[in-house]
Amino acid sequence: MRLKSLTISGFKSFADKTTIKFKPGMTGVVGPNGSGKSNITEAIRWVLGEQSAKSLRGSRMPDIIFAGSEDRAPLNRAAVEMTFDNADHYLKTDYAEVTIKRVLFRNGKSQYELNGQDCRLRDITNLFLDTGLGQDSFSVLSQGQVESVFNSKPEDRRTIIEQVAGVSKFKKQKQQAETQLTETVDYLDRVNDIISELSDRLGPLEEQSSLATDYLEQKGQYERLDRTRLVRCLIQAKEQKKTVDQAVTTKQALVTKYQQDDWQRSQANQELKTKQTELLAKKDQIQAQLLAASETVEKLSGQLQLTSERLSNRDRTLAELDTKRATLELDRKRLVDQLATAKVAVTSQSAEIKRVSTEIEDLRAVNDPKRVKQIEQHIEELRASYMDRMQELADIHNDEKYLVKSYEADRERHATATKQLAQLNEQAAVAHAAYQAAQTTETQLTTRYQEQRQVLDQLAAEHDSLTQKHQQVRQAWLSALDIDQRAKTQAKNLAAASDDYNGFYQGVRVILKHRQSLDGIVGAVSELLQVPSDYTTAVEFALGAQLQQIVTTDETAAKQAVAFLKQQRGGRATFLPQTSIRSRELADPLVNGVKTMPGYLGVGSELIGIHSGYENILAYLLGTTVFADNLDHATAISRAGHRKFRVVTLAGDIVSGSGSITGGQNRQSRSGLLQQQDELKKLRENIGLMDQKLATTEAEVKSLQQKLEANEMRSGQVTEVFRELEDRVREAAAKTASAKTDCDQFSRQTAAAQATIEGRTQAEFNTEKQLLEQKAADLETVVANIKTQTSDETDRLRALNANRNDQQEALTSKREWLAAAKERLAQTKANQQAAQSELATLEQERRNVAGEYDQLQEMANSTPETPKNLKRAIERAQQTRMVSEAALKETDQALVTVNDELANTDGETNRIAGLLQAANDDWHQAQVNQATLTTQMEQWTLELNQRYHVTVEGANRNLSELDDQALATQLKLLKKGLDEIGSVNLGAIDEFKQVSERYDFLIKQRDDLLTAKQQLTDTMSTADQEVIDRFEVAFNAVADAFTTTFKRMFGGGTAALKLTDPNHLLTTGIDIMAEPPGKTQKKMSLLSGGERTLTAITLLFAILQVRPVPFAILDETDAALDPANADRYAHYINHFHDQTQFIVITHRKQTMEHADTLYGVTMQESGVSKVVSVDLEDLRTTNRA
Repeated sequence: MRLKSLTISGFKSFADKTTIKFKPGMTGVVGPNGSGKSNITEAIRWVLGEQSAKSLRGSRMPDIIFAGSEDRAPLNRAAVEMTFDNADHYLKTDYAEVTIKRVLFRNGKSQYELNGQDCRLRDITNLFLDTGLGQDSFSVLSQGQVESVFNSKPEDRRTIIEQVAGVSKFKKQKQQAETQLTETVDYLDRVNDIISELSDRLGPLEEQSSLATDYLEQKGQYERLDRTRLVRCLIQAKEQKKTVDQAVTTKQALVTKYQQDDWQRSQANQELKTKQTELLAKKDQIQAQLLAASETVEKLSGQLQLTSERLSNRDRTLAELDTKRATLELDRKRLVDQLATAKVAVTSQSAEIKRVSTEIEDLRAVNDPKRVKQIEQHIEELRASYMDRMQELADIHNDEKYLVKSYEADRERHATATKQLAQLNEQAAVAHAAYQAAQTTETQLTTRYQEQRQVLDQLAAEHDSLTQKHQQVRQAWLSALDIDQRAKTQAKNLAAASDDYNGFYQGVRVILKHRQSLDGIVGAVSELLQVPSDYTTAVEFALGAQLQQIVTTDETAAKQAVAFLKQQRGGRATFLPQTSIRSRELADPLVNGVKTMPGYLGVGSELIGIHSGYENILAYLLGTTVFADNLDHATAISRAGHRKFRVVTLAGDIVSGSGSITGGQNRQSRSGLLQQQDELKKLRENIGLMDQKLATTEAEVKSLQQKLEANEMRSGQVTEVFRELEDRVREAAAKTASAKTDCDQFSRQTAAAQATIEGRTQAEFNTEKQLLEQKAADLETVVANIKTQTSDETDRLRALNANRNDQQEALTSKREWLAAAKERLAQTKANQQAAQSELATLEQERRNVAGEYDQLQEMANSTPETPKNLKRAIERAQQTRMVSEAALKETDQALVTVNDELANTDGETNRIAGLLQAANDDWHQAQVNQATLTTQMEQWTLELNQRYHVTVEGANRNLSELDDQALATQLKLLKKGLDEIGSVNLGAIDEFKQVSERYDFLIKQRDDLLTAKQQLTDTMSTADQEVIDRFEVAFNAVADAFTTTFKRMFGGGTAALKLTDPNHLLTTGIDIMAEPPGKTQKKMSLLSGGERTLTAITLLFAILQVRPVPFAILDETDAALDPANADRYAHYINHFHDQTQFIVITHRKQTMEHADTLYGVTMQESGVSKVVSVDLEDLRTTNRA
């Protein structure tokens, strides 16, 4: 095996992704100090599984992520990847190439990969176990590790030989065996305690079990007779129910017919109302079109009249131009005078029209009743505002008087307070200084006191918590084991009952037990349903006996199963052939009408699941059943749905389609089939959790005991300090309180004197007085205005009431005058415009009469709105108006027809509603009778099911032949006898059986634990012996190789490895003795730095001779060597060229010269390492060539 490549990304100074490829032989890594060379070694150790941040020169593991530089932001992840050529399968894996990868995110999350697949750190550690590699192996040697080898204890050095011996897996086996042995012994003690407890219970339970058995024999006779009574009652009720069922069916059909008629009438009524709404909207649209057409006709008529007048004026002007060319100057003067007169007339007429329009608006407003009401309301508001302002004015006058008196009193107090203030300031300064000093002392002591108090309280709370928890955990393992065993027994019983189909009717049980020999048996309904825990009770009561119906693939399978039951006389069962069962669903309008109601949970077929392919069975069973949260909501939903479906609550209450309500609680609770399945599932989940808890309880007890002892020791130390501080704080608090009292007294006196001095000044007094006077004047003005407004509004109201008729006549007269005035104004403006046009024309004709004449002709030709065009537009608008009037008449006729049809439909709807109500009442009464019988039968069936766990068919066997009277007499006698016996412990039978089984189980378990204990002891002894044998062989081999290699490396001298305790090879330490040439033998601690380094390298070479490894990493291990030893060190590495790759980080020229490949690490960018490579072997070949 060899190391192929190393890829680093975001690790320490390697911000960019960097890949280093390794070739066989020696690879040298060089570079200046601080360039990041050693980061390569640490990256290799980290990816191999190093967990100590300190070993990687960090305080915590995220410190290895690139932290940023001047030009680069920090990264959020670090990743290192190593790839090995494992063609020789040196690593125990089937892969010919192995890649390991480790990723760390800044949030602390780690990720490990093995050949691209996520794995655990343990998987990587186990991969390199006993290979001589790994993060702690001697094959990764740095300058710091050289010192640690010689500074460590002899017992710690033995790990070097253990790695060579490959005993890690045996030591790990022993550790696991020791842990298991401790757990086994603890568990054995607990089992012995429980066995002792159970042996004390067996005797009394056996007596109670015998008495209970006798009781059950008599009770069995009573139950047989009672079962006979219930069966007879059911047979009689069935005969009565046949007649009632037929009546319900007939009446229900009638109700359905009337409901259909009612629905059809409702649809027809709705269609007519929709048509009525559309016709009304169409009528509004036509009326709007008619109004628009009428407005267009009026507008165009006005434009025609105005255009005609303009054309007439233009023609007159042209005629006058021909006759008045000689008198242009006289005409111009006349026109100027005429324009002035017209302007005055327009202004006068416009003002008069505006005045009359205003009077008309006033008269119209006066005649409006709302205006009168507004004026009356305004008068009331003015009167209320007048009273408020008068109250404010009185308050201001009072404030003025109080201000004057207050100012005079302030002047007298000012003189006295000025004298006292100087004395008080001096006394307050002295008291404040004393208070600050006392307060500082108290604060310091109080802080220390509170800190100690907090620590002491925390320790006390921790001690109480630990004590309580220790006591609880002390007893927890017994109760936990007891609960665990009870749960396992209960789960076993439930599983056995499930396998035996307990709880099923006789016929169902027979079919299910023989399902393998019968074709087409799918299973019971309870086995196929997938019911959430919240709906278990609801589904059990909703389906009842239907849970025991058997689903078959087709009718043939059902017939064969019925024949089998008859042949075996095995009872009766109901079958649901999948091919013939039809789904039952609620109509969407019915569901939509109730799904938004409070408490609605959904339709059963949507809430409950079933095995794939059997959805029609689920829809048949629960497709018309609605689930609600409680009974109140269930009854409301049933009413809203017109009793057309059944509603079931989560508690199992049922509101049937007839309106009957079934609910309550039996005296003896019984677990149904679904509840038993749910209970078994939960038990199995809980058993797994309890087993895990039992495994950790003992470790928790030991940990709590250690914490208690540490807590008590710490509490004693803190208590002494706390008591001393408590006395000192008490004294300081007394001094501070006294000083504080003095300061507060002086402060109050000083503040009072200062407040007196800083009283109201003359300027402030004058300002406040002026403000009050100004407010009073403003309010008086407001009051006067309010009085004026009130008087005016009152006069207006009086005038409105008195002159309303006269004003109406005046309004009519003014409207007629206004219309005439507007016509006169229009004429005057037209004359004015004509005169202006004529004047302009005369001015132009003075320059060029002929040119003006041509211009007028051109204007006449360019006028777009000619009378002819306007007449055509008027005709089109009138045509549109006629069309709209015809459409409006047609729409009115259609509305009359629709309204008549609506009246007829409403009458028919009312008649059908009456018939439907009568039919519903009859149907409801029949359903009540049916529900009464059904309830009685269900009650008797439920009693058979709950008391005796049998169906009606199953109860027919082994019945009594006594007549009804004798049966009743015998039941009374047996009941009396059972009452005389009194209560017995019926649970003692099962409890005695369970305790006996548990006792036998624990005896067997104790024997198994004793056997396991012995096996674990044997395993530990075997592992110890294997470690001793391998350690001894490896130590002798490494010691011999070390002695030989030392002489070669040092050019003489002697060295040896010695055991500190040869008689105990499991624990013995190792001493390293060295005698360089010309010196006496001494321990490593007495050698020089270079001698220690060379000795450590010698030990590495000796290990490689005994246990070769695929690669070794030497991080500046030659730093302390002189040139001669450095050359010898590099030369000796070549001896392992064929079996080991060397990655050597060095500064020494002698080492670089022997490298096959050289990598240089630089920091061209501040804080970021880069790698460049040179193949020295290729370079040497080129140079030789």
